[in-house]
Amino acid sequence: MAYEVASVLKTLSTPLLQEAIFLYGIGEQVDRLKAELRRMNAFLKDVDMIGDNDERTKNLIEEIRGLAYESEDIIEMFIFQAMEQNRRGFMGFLRN
Repeated sequence: MAYEVASVLKTLSTPLLQEAIFLYGIGEQVDRLKAELRRMNAFLKDVDMIGDNDERTKNLIEEIRGLAYESEDIIEMFIFQAMEQNRRGFMGFLRN
């Protein structure tokens, strides 16, 4: 269950993303996102260990899973846009 959240946390640690985070000055926001994801990951691991699967817990797990996927999509979009801007900036430099 915790795989989805762990995957997003791993993505946030990639060198390309770390460079983009530094360049765009969004380190504080990313740190808050990491903290939230770590809390979600801990909850999912606890649920796995305890095996508590009542309806409320199942709904919360699905919600967390959805948030993890949404976070991953946003991060991938950010990486793509940062790469595009970097490429355009470099191409603009070459044209001048």
